[in-house]
Amino acid sequence: MRSSLLLLAGLASHALGLPSTSVEDRSIDVDVGADINIGNIHADLDLDVFIGDILGGGVQSSTSLLGGLSAQAAAALQAGALGCSAGKIHHSALVELKHWLHGAAHIEAGLKNALLHWCDAGAQATLEADVIAGLSVLLPTCSDIVSKGGLYVTIDGIFEAHELEAAAVLDAATQSSLNAFIKGASHLEAEVKAALSLCAGGGVVTSLTEEVKASLKAWLHSSDCGLDHGLKISILAWLQGKIESGVVSLGHLSDGSLSSVSVGASLLALVDESGALVQTARQSLLAFLHSSAAAHLEADIKHVLESCAKGELATSISAEVRSALAVWLSSSSCSIGAELKSVLLFWLSFAVDVNAHIGLDLGIVGDLLSFLTGTLGQVLGGGLRGILTILLGGESFLSLSLKARAEIIAIIGGATSIELPSNCITIIIEWITGCIIPGHGSGSSSSMIPPPSSTAPAASTPGVSTPVSTPVVSTSAPAPVESSSVPVYP
Repeated sequence: MRSSLLLLAGLASHALGLPSTSVEDRSIDVDVGADINIGNIHADLDLDVFIGDILGGGVQSSTSLLGGLSAQAAAALQAGALGCSAGKIHHSALVELKHWLHGAAHIEAGLKNALLHWCDAGAQATLEADVIAGLSVLLPTCSDIVSKGGLYVTIDGIFEAHELEAAAVLDAATQSSLNAFIKGASHLEAEVKAALSLCAGGGVVTSLTEEVKASLKAWLHSSDCGLDHGLKISILAWLQGKIESGVVSLGHLSDGSLSSVSVGASLLALVDESGALVQTARQSLLAFLHSSAAAHLEADIKHVLESCAKGELATSISAEVRSALAVWLSSSSCSIGAELKSVLLFWLSFAVDVNAHIGLDLGIVGDLLSFLTGTLGQVLGGGLRGILTILLGGESFLSLSLKARAEIIAIIGGATSIELPSNCITIIIEWITGCIIPGHGSGSSSSMIPPPSSTAPAASTPGVSTPVSTPVVSTSAPAPVESSSVPVYP
């Protein structure tokens, strides 16, 4: 299912119409200390057994379970699992899903019956909370199937890749000019620098928070702005998503990029804007805790998962306990599955301190640039590179929009078709959570990457690659990285 890529990821969020609110709460009350009682909704649906089977407690995997599912049918299934009403799904996709369900001998009977009913129940019909909770563990595989058909899914429905590929980015010459300006500029505010860095790295504007975009716009119109007229006009057009002089379309997106958009949308639906899990995500987590896959959890990990399942915020958990969870999620012993792992990483990211930065020494920067300018950058394409320029500059993860954060986390959680080596996952986990991963994260390094050349060539296509050295998370301001080191993407 996955391609083996060595890359440091960031995925710029560029989805159109991603949800701004969480999935409607249609769930039942759940007590962490008791068994989940879902008989009053679907008596034949046993979440504990089903989720335990998918996550390793049984013989079925999501890949075998969804065998023969078409891209359209997978998109319909995924949309339903996001809480999408049937009326937002193409009729042809619902027909394909129904056809597959009638022949799907191994899918859990309760899920099958609920999905068949949903397909025929009318435009306003949505799936029940327990059904959504069960389907959530299938979302990574669904996203992979969907992306191979050139599609992506949000709570607003099913969309084709070209709607993302039209997003605006600076062309190579304008990126080069902006990089030269950043190198010579001094006293740029952090938000302005983060925005300019992402822009100069070929990123898309939807990767930034509204506050960061507003800061950039205000600076562009102020007397402090030292950009020449042409460059200023190009950046203003980029801010508005317009294809004008110096601004071009993003272009082709890989299957991995598309799947991260779909999984990112699911994370936005499963964690609300305050950082708490919505009830369907809590039910999925509780079902995992009651399954055989969680039988050997350490007490402190089980306790923090139970707190999360109660709806507590990551900010209410001590830094020590959050770090323990981050270490477990980054370890090979983590048995929670890609979707729930991504949900928990997203939950942890809401506790990152606004003053936390990644400090990168020159050796690490060289490693990053080696990947950026290598051929692996051609595999992904898209706006991934813009996120990496923010990391290179030591800027805060909080400069990124929730959509961008969710899509990055979808990748490092293993919920997309992009497979990262463990040391790269550790780097990004430290960045998004502010937690230190002892022995694998801060302070460690690798000699896997050859030294970068003195001149960084331009990549032939947009993309992002992977470093293997690791950052240091600190609360002090990061040392600036020479902007001229950032490669330019045509």
